[in-house]
This record gives sequence, structure tokens and C-alpha cells, in this order.
Amino acid sequence: MNHLVELFFPETVQWRLMRAAADQCGCPSYRVWADAAATALYQRLLRQTLFLELSDGARIDVFRRANAGIVSNEQIITAPSLDSQGGRPS
Repeated sequence: MNHLVELFFPETVQWRLMRAAADQCGCPSYRVWADAAATALYQRLLRQTLFLELSDGARIDVFRRANAGIVSNEQIITAPSLDSQGGRPS
């Protein structure tokens, strides 16, 4: 299970962010790191991404350790709860 959690970012999130940056810059996804504008866009999209822990067994601690230096603690919301007014995490 820990291995699956560790693979989540590089196999799912990073790939999607690279495709999004490539699409917006008009280059193939394999050229994102060679294109300065696409790399900057990827970094911005990564910083804007939030990760939600939706259950107590989500192993968010493993996710944090596996992606230290890539994903900041401000991007991870643990145990979100919804209020009855606006549905925002508290």
C-alpha cells in the first residue's frame, strides 16, 4: 500500500500537470522540461494543486515523505470537514 501511495504523484499527478502545461504552451508533453515557458507553467500548476486526505487511512504521511521538496505542507489538507453553509473545508 505504501508503494502505491509513493507512486501516486509521479505516475498520476505529475503526468497530468505535464500534459496540461504542454497543452497550454502548444508543445508535446515530453518537451515540457526543454521549454522554459512550459516548465514555468508546470511549476505554477504544481503550486496551485491541493491534495485532500479524504479518510483516516489515506496514508498522507507516506505521501508527504515521498514528495518532500516537491509538494509543500500548505498544499495538503488533512481530514477536511464541510460546514453546512458553504461546503468549504474548515
